[in-house]
Amino acid sequence: VKYFSEISPNAPAETILSANEIEILKKRNKSALEKVDISLAIKWVARLGGHLNRKGDGVPGVETLWKGFSRLQDIEIGFSLSQIE
Repeated sequence: VKYFSEISPNAPAETILSANEIEILKKRNKSALEKVDISLAIKWVARLGGHLNRKGDGVPGVETLWKGFSRLQDIEIGFSLSQIE
């Protein structure tokens, strides 16, 4: 995913994330954007993994993205469990 985001950062986020994951990220980051591209989605996932996105931090690494995706999956599971009646 990291290398795909470097090759085509303007591709739609739907190529790497499900619709539920994108909605969760949009709500978590208080975004009203209709279309989310891969570069923005990667930044949001990296923030979940602990990346602070400061001026000198550089691009998020593979381990940070892995932690972010893991946390995103946990949030998605919690969201889906909350929908069960």
